[in-house]
Amino acid sequence: DMACVANRLNLEWSFDVDTFGICASAHVLLYGSHIEISMDEKKRWNIKKRLRRYWQKELWAELFETLLNLDDVTRIAIGSRPKSLREIRRKFELFLSVKAKELESLLKHQYRILPKRRLE
Repeated sequence: DMACVANRLNLEWSFDVDTFGICASAHVLLYGSHIEISMDEKKRWNIKKRLRRYWQKELWAELFETLLNLDDVTRIAIGSRPKSLREIRRKFELFLSVKAKELESLLKHQYRILPKRRLE
């Protein structure tokens, strides 16, 4: 079911669809499959699949936690607040800036081992 949390709870929605779309896109990039979510015992929405430890688990967990769940008072997606989105973006950018050399090296290695395109 590709409905955002507000739709699932029959609540009015605004940016909830957009933040759910970000989560769904990230999920497809990480797992190669559509997002599936469920509510836990604390009434928080989570993805059903487990994050792998080498995927920077804390970053991705915060992204999904923030963008999937609703504010208890306003019943609007927490992630739809500009401050929430900026904070998630800042953390991802910080990680990427710290790991830039390592990531560049890994990408170059992948490029070297991929077969060269043959011209026929």
